[in-house]
Formats: sequence, C-alpha cells, structure tokens
Amino acid sequence: MRRFFVFAAAVIGCAAIGASASGPRAPVAVVGEREITWAEVDAASNGKISALQREVLATKRAALRALVEERLMAVAAREAGLSRRAFYEREVGAKVEAVGKSEVEEFYRRHRRDLRGDPAADKAAVRFYLEREAREKREKVLLGELARRFGVERRALSDEEWLEHRGALELARVGKLAVTDSMVEERAKLKLYRLRGELAREALRQAELLIEEELLSIAAREEGVSAQELQRRIEERAAAVTDADIDRYFREKILAENPAAEKHPERIRVYLEFMAKKEAQDALVRRMRERVPVKILVSEPDPPRLSVAPAASAPTKGPDKPPVKLTVFYNYHCRYCLEMLRVYGQLAKEFSADASISLRHFIPLYDPVADDLARGAVCAAELGKFWEYHERVLMAPKASMRASNVAEKMGLAGRAFSECLVSADASSVVERDTEAARVLGLEEAPVILVNGRVFGGRQGLERLRAALQEELSSAR
Repeated sequence: MRRFFVFAAAVIGCAAIGASASGPRAPVAVVGEREITWAEVDAASNGKISALQREVLATKRAALRALVEERLMAVAAREAGLSRRAFYEREVGAKVEAVGKSEVEEFYRRHRRDLRGDPAADKAAVRFYLEREAREKREKVLLGELARRFGVERRALSDEEWLEHRGALELARVGKLAVTDSMVEERAKLKLYRLRGELAREALRQAELLIEEELLSIAAREEGVSAQELQRRIEERAAAVTDADIDRYFREKILAENPAAEKHPERIRVYLEFMAKKEAQDALVRRMRERVPVKILVSEPDPPRLSVAPAASAPTKGPDKPPVKLTVFYNYHCRYCLEMLRVYGQLAKEFSADASISLRHFIPLYDPVADDLARGAVCAAELGKFWEYHERVLMAPKASMRASNVAEKMGLAGRAFSECLVSADASSVVERDTEAARVLGLEEAPVILVNGRVFGGRQGLERLRAALQEELSSAR
C-alpha cells in the first residue's frame, strides 16, 4: 500500500531530523575494526551537523512546497483555459484591492522611526511592501482553495528517508501531476549543494579528530598503558626546547614580521614546547596510520551544473550552437554587476567564435532604479538598440542612471520608448528573468553560468577565462 496521506493546504511543515541521511548509526569512517558513526561526529561538532541537516531537510521541504504550489496553479490555469500568468493575474492581481494613500500614510506614521530616508522614497517603498503583502495574502488563500478543490497527496516519509537521494520516488501528487524527489533536488540543486558541501566538510573535520583519537587508543593498548600514560610518554619523547631555539624563533619569525617587537623568552618557550609535543604526537599518529587501515566514507559533493531554460527575450551574442554558453544574471544598479559586466564582455569578445552570451535581469526585491533601467533595456531591445543601451549604461555616471536619460542620449526617447517603459510587457520580461534566477537558487547578482557552472559575485578574469577554456577542451 502506498504511504500517502491527503492534506488540504499547500503548506508543508518542517520536523526535526536524525543525525544523518543514512541514520545516526551509519559509519562516517572506519579505523581498524571500529566504525565512527554520524552520531559521534555530530556530538563532536556540538550539534552543527544536525543543524546543517535540518537546513537540508527544510530546503527540500520548501522546494516541494513551491513545486506543489506551481502545479496547483498549472492545473487550475489549464482548467480555466488560461496561461499560468493570466490565471494568476485574474485570481490574485485583479482581486487584490489597491493600497490607498491613507494606508501608506498610516503605516509610514507608525514606523516613522525606522524610515529615515527621503519621505517620498520611503513612502514608495511602503506602498510596494503593502502591495506585496496583499498579493501574498490573496495567493495563500487561493492556494488553500485550489488544494481543497483538486486534492494534494504527499508521501509520508521519515526525516532520514527525506534526506536520501531517490530520484524517481514520487513525493507528492496534484491531480495527475506528480512531484518526484529528482524534481525537488533539481529545484533546490544549488542550495543543497552548498549545504551538503558544508556538511561533508564538517563531518570530515570531526572524523579526522576522532580517527586520531582512536589511533592513539590503539597505540596505548599495544604498549599496554593507559591513554594518560601514553600521553606522558609522547611528551617525554618531544624534543627539548633550548635557548638557541628561542633565539632562532624570535629572530626568524617574530622580528621578521615586526622589527620593533620585544623578546619574551618564557612565552616563546611555552609555545615551542607545545609545538614540540604536538609534533611528537603527530609523528606517532602518522606511524599508526601506516599500519592501521583507515577508510573515509564521506566525500564532498561535486559542483552542480544548473539547467537554464532559454528565454526568447534575452539579448544574445555569439554562434547559434556554441560549445560554451554563458548566461548572465545581472542588474544595472549594482556596483559589482557593472564591474563584472565589463569582464563578461571581455570574455565574450575573446571567445566570440566559440561562446554565446545571454543577458538576463535579476532585480532585488525592491530597487526602483534597477527596475527602471531593466525595463529600459527591454524597450531598447524591442527597438533594436539593446547593445548600444547596454554600453551606455555601463559608462553612465551614477547620477544620470535612469532609463529616460540613457534613451535621450541615444536619440531613442520618444512615444514608443515611453509607452514601452511603463507597459506590463516590459515589467513581465524583467519579472520572468528574476523569477528564473530565484528558481535556480541564485541569491543575488551578478552571476554568470558557464555551461551551467555557477560563478557568483566578483570573479577574476583569469579564473573565468580558465573555466571557458576547460569547457572548450571538454567539448573537443
């Protein structure tokens, strides 16, 4: 019998989880005949591993929730004979009451201490916030109605099962549309990679300490002594620290970094004695590791490649079927974006025969300047002038960074551009690009994808050039 239950709402909760995707008793490493378990490394990490696994679980649940909500909207839109966007506008946009001036003024008055900028800009931000809250509230009501109407099934899994990879396993169903584990993994691929990488590194750090501890325990048993006695013998074997050692360390290490430093022989002696004891212990551990089999069962995940659906609206340069595809998510109101857009442009020129570059908007939650410039770019593209607009924005002084200013300098200002700038179509292109970035798990611009490989933030030209060359070599 399938382990499903029906739930009415499209909200999926988050529960606590065990120590590992494979269970707290599953091994992380094996030293001789002893297994070091996930429970042990979690305890050694003071619960950091459990906390990371809770984040993995929450991320998968959030991805499932988003996919369920999308499918509810898709089923309802199909039944209504509308596109998903048209259905959303009819059921959410059109049913949300406009935010009145009095509501904005009242919110502004109550939060005046927190709003210390230009009053006009602050009130515009308040209106944006209230409108977004109203849409989200209506959307939540709609999703509840759709879940009750179409029914949503979700597979009942333990927390440990949730954390495993089982691609084809069906996690939920909306009408006839299934949501599998592979869909959830794909939806949250980038965030899951980052969390699992951090999880693996922390497990490996703690496992290494526990491996060392076990090897020393084996050495103590072989010598027929207690751990404390072994430690005493190790310290006895440590090289004695002489006055010459202290002088050399002071001269070669301390004075080399700070010529004005004062000499404190006893402090240096304590440090060098500690290091000598540590080296004696490390030497014993190395010898034991040569004799006692040690197996590590955890490794860091491979970096993901994100799958980016092409967008007909995205300005693109380069060959039609290139071996390397560059997809850039950016906005024009971001200092690092402007800096990196110039770097990306240099790459596109250098690899023009082998790489295409597509530009996609990625606007922060509320940034009127970035949104205005992005809509201007859409309109310039409609009028066949995108790349000139793009270059002019990159060179524009910050004070004049408005779409109308750039268009005027291009001789593009006029009725067609002005009407396009305030049109729903221009906003729609910007919103779709931004939503695509968020669905991929990108957090902020700038980001460049090199055949799906993610390079975010400030990147050196040489590193990106090497990535392109690596992709070209793989394609040949």
